[in-house]
Amino acid sequence: MRNLLCLKQKGSARFSFVFLLLLLSGSLLAQVRISGKVTGADGKGIPYVSVLIRNTTIGSSTGADGTYSFDASIKPGSYTLVFSGVGFKTKEQTIKLGTETSLTSDAVLTDDALNMDEVVVTGVSAGTTKKQLGSYVSTVKADQLTKGATGNVL
Repeated sequence: MRNLLCLKQKGSARFSFVFLLLLLSGSLLAQVRISGKVTGADGKGIPYVSVLIRNTTIGSSTGADGTYSFDASIKPGSYTLVFSGVGFKTKEQTIKLGTETSLTSDAVLTDDALNMDEVVVTGVSAGTTKKQLGSYVSTVKADQLTKGATGNVL
């Protein structure tokens, strides 16, 4: 009986020690809400831009109005936010996290004309067979998209 009581006390002490370690490690990480707005040179919000903290998997993407918001459990310090979107140059901003629970970081992206020289459009109609697929690929240059008065790229 005495040995059983001794084992229970040792197990309780180990549990208390592990619980204390978990509390200490949790207190080193800060829960912070990072938010902001991503706009173009015209000041309008840009949708579907990825916003990530470099070297992590923490991030989000902008909504239809260009705003983003995400929660992160990270240590206080200096971090880099990476903003990237199709047709725009990637932008990086350094943020410093201290004891605050929320942080706002806005970004202005510039167009990246070098990576948008053409758009490749592929399509399949309902009556197309697998044998015919190879011959229905078309390439449209970027300057051709702006010449026509129609909204249909095909």
